Amino acid sequence: MPSTRSPKLGALLTVAAVTVFGLQDGVSKLLTERYSVFFVIAVRYWTFAAVLLLLHRRRLRVVMQTGAPRRQLLRGALLAGQVCMIVQSFASLGLTTTHAVFSSFTLLVAVGSWLFLGERVDRARWAAIALGFAGVLVILRPGVQVLEPSALLPLGGAVTFAAYQLLTRTVSAHDDARTSFFYTGIAGALVMTCVGPFFWEQPDVAGWAWLAIVSGS
Repeated sequence: MPSTRSPKLGALLTVAAVTVFGLQDGVSKLLTERYSVFFVIAVRYWTFAAVLLLLHRRRLRVVMQTGAPRRQLLRGALLAGQVCMIVQSFASLGLTTTHAVFSSFTLLVAVGSWLFLGERVDRARWAAIALGFAGVLVILRPGVQVLEPSALLPLGGAVTFAAYQLLTRTVSAHDDARTSFFYTGIAGALVMTCVGPFFWEQPDVAGWAWLAIVSGS
């Protein structure tokens, strides 16, 4: 059996994860050309929550125990909002532009860890952060062209995802990964249940098939 610290295994898992994420993004963009973003994301979260409840049905009370319930629920709500913004951005701006701007979340996490978590950021990292934000401005080109509201979607997604990452860091001191993962799905499903039914559309057979693929990947 390969070691859990095997570089080859890590590389294979990384490639697999990137492949799955790419598949999700492509299918999500395809679905939003036919159905509402809120409907698509709601179905994904309902499936996610159902799988979590099924997997943890015998130890539900244990998994639900948390030392930071408000932050756990906020994490899930932020991630649901982030997914909605990014998927809508796929439909409005395309995959390339969306990912180029959304990648700035790593810079926001670095700044947030300094502001809110007291982590040290050296000069080299500050220089990299400044250069990264300059790159985002080049992509958005404010002042050169009219900044469309849709261009703010991936930026908003980056901000909310950075906040989600920072909250994940803080709750890790109270809860294990299983509990955090559980609340990510359940809180997101609750948020989308408040929105998704208002945008319900009846998919055809092909639509249900694509929804099954994106929800199960």
